[in-house]
Amino acid sequence: MRRARCARRRAPSWVQSSRTGGAGPSGGTRSGGGREARLKWNQTQTDWITSAGALEQVGSIHTVQGYDLNFAGVIIGPDLRFDPETQRIVFDRTNYFDKKGMENNSRLGIAYSDDDILRFVSNVYAVLMTRAVLGTYVYVVDPDLREWMRAVIGDE
Repeated sequence: MRRARCARRRAPSWVQSSRTGGAGPSGGTRSGGGREARLKWNQTQTDWITSAGALEQVGSIHTVQGYDLNFAGVIIGPDLRFDPETQRIVFDRTNYFDKKGMENNSRLGIAYSDDDILRFVSNVYAVLMTRAVLGTYVYVVDPDLREWMRAVIGDE
């Protein structure tokens, strides 16, 4: 699932110190730096970023698209994995929970392949990772994808 955290002035401390952990479809649990943070999904769909409590909530592409933030935290969930054998990023449909994303519609004859959704999800993560002006913190759930991304974009 695609998730984003926003910060108006500075990044939240859990983003700065986290190095391990994971997140699930309910908002999830993040652990790192010897502590754990339970994150809640955005509580409103309308103008979520400026709402009270937004700094302690997790948003999605639907709540951050079109905004420019000072800092953003992006959690790349278990819907994307890196296959070390093929050296490719792969889509995992069993861990994809975005009901507003690409859905098959048999009545209209629409059926999306995993490659179709991989392109869609990759574009969504690209949008999330470009929302911040001053910095973006990225956490990757899949260890193989995390290491691949670290090699490609670095670890600062």
